[in-house]
Amino acid sequence: MSQDLDGYTQRVRLLRQIVQLKESIAEKQCELARARSALESARRQESERQRTLAAIDDHLRATAQEVHRKSAALYLDGESQSRGMLTLDSEVIRFSGWHGHFEIPLERIDDIQVGTLKVPPRAGIPILSKFIPGEVRQCRALLLTLRGDERSAPRTVLIADLPDAARWRDHIRDQQERYRLDSTARAELIERRRNEESLLAQARHLRKKNQDRVAALEAELTALRAELKTAERTRSKSPHPEMDAALEDLLRTEREALKRLGGS
Repeated sequence: MSQDLDGYTQRVRLLRQIVQLKESIAEKQCELARARSALESARRQESERQRTLAAIDDHLRATAQEVHRKSAALYLDGESQSRGMLTLDSEVIRFSGWHGHFEIPLERIDDIQVGTLKVPPRAGIPILSKFIPGEVRQCRALLLTLRGDERSAPRTVLIADLPDAARWRDHIRDQQERYRLDSTARAELIERRRNEESLLAQARHLRKKNQDRVAALEAELTALRAELKTAERTRSKSPHPEMDAALEDLLRTEREALKRLGGS
C-alpha cells in the first residue's frame, strides 16, 4: 500500500512538472513571438535610418563633387612647372598634373586677375619640356590671391595656358556667390545628417537589445523543451498511460482555476 502511494505521489509530481513545463513553453512561445515582432520592427527602423542617412550623404557628395568647368592648364610654382587638368567644383578648384596636385577652397580665393604670360607649348610635360619645349608664345593666365588661415599664410597661385581665362574668372566668381548662398542650406543638411546619425545609433541599439532578447528566449525555450522531453520519456514508462492522461487534464484544470482565482 505504501509503495502504491509513493508511486502515485511520484506520478503526480511528474505530471505536475509536465503541465508546468508545457505551460511555461506556451508562455515563452508567446513572449518569443512578441520579441521577434519587436526585432523586425527595430530592423525596419534601422534600415529606414540607414536609407535616410545614405540619401543625405549622396546629396552632399553630389553637391560637393559637381563639376562646373574643366580644362587643360599649366601650373607655375616658382621654377617648377606642371601641366595637367584644372577643375572647378562646387566648393573647390582642383589641379591634377604631372608634378603635383592641389585643392583650393573657393572661400579662400580673395581676388582673381587675368593676364598674359610667355611660355613654351610643352612646358610642364616631363622630358618634352626639357628637350623639345617648343617656341615660347604668349598665353592667357589666371592669378589667384588666397587669403590666409590658421594653417597657412596668404599667397598667390599662377595658372597659365588658359585660352578662356576670363570665362574661368567669371565662373569662379559666380560659383563663389553660389557657394555663399548654398552654405546655409548645406549647414542645415549637415545638421540633419548629425541628427540622423544619432537616430541611427539609437535604432541600432534597440535592434541589438531586441536581438539579444530573442536569442535569450530561444535558449530558454530550448532548455524547457529538453526538460519536457526528459519528463515525457520518464512518463512513457508508466504502466497506466490512460490514468496519467486523465490526471494531467485534471492538474491542468486545477492550474487554470487557480490562475482565474488569482486574477480575480
